[in-house]
Amino acid sequence: MWININNVVYDRIMNMDLPQWIIAVATILLAIATILLAAVAAFQKIIEGWMFKPNLKVMSRACEPYCHKNLLTITDQQTGAVIDTVDGYYLRIAVTNSGRGRADQVEVFAEKLEKKQADGSYCERTEFDPMNLRWSHWERPIIDGISPRMPKYCGLAHIYDPAKRKHFATHLRKNAPYDQALLEFCLQRLPNTGTHVVESGLYRLHVLVAAANARPKPFVVEINFSGQWFTDESKMMGKEFSIMVR
Repeated sequence: MWININNVVYDRIMNMDLPQWIIAVATILLAIATILLAAVAAFQKIIEGWMFKPNLKVMSRACEPYCHKNLLTITDQQTGAVIDTVDGYYLRIAVTNSGRGRADQVEVFAEKLEKKQADGSYCERTEFDPMNLRWSHWERPIIDGISPRMPKYCGLAHIYDPAKRKHFATHLRKNAPYDQALLEFCLQRLPNTGTHVVESGLYRLHVLVAAANARPKPFVVEINFSGQWFTDESKMMGKEFSIMVR
């Protein structure tokens, strides 16, 4: 269509009584405009991707809506009958998109886990199995997308009532006393070795947040966990565990 318009403009210029140099300049300008528009059409998706790219960020704190108390129902795998209920705290991170474009196929990868030592240094927990975290509500490692200014919550960890530890085989492997709570990371697959379950301490979980149309961005989620357990949320959140994103 633009080429047809150019042809009409060119024909009108040629039919006008103008000096030859003006006609030559007009012809060159029309040719340049045609080439530029063709280039824009060819690279339209690339240009749109550059102008409307997503920008993913991570936020979290030890308070609502990032963290909340929940009730886990334990059922018999064969009959489906309810066996018991377990109090727990669900820790989450919020992934937000501050860019102009939608982020497609978003995932959060738990790259490595470090624990603070007595001398103040951090030592990597090499037994920790790197893998994706699970998105809240979907329980999947990848979600379809995050629109601009629309946060989505991703599971970080659980803290369950230590008195009900008998229901968690991987927790029992830690040989921790029943008056001490444990922290369980929300990995996409829970290793039978129980390496996703940790005792009290100050931890740094290194995560990468990425999308199909956004490069991975590193964040450090710092979790300070005392190992103490209280059913009262006001005594637990922000006191017995805290979260900070760096």
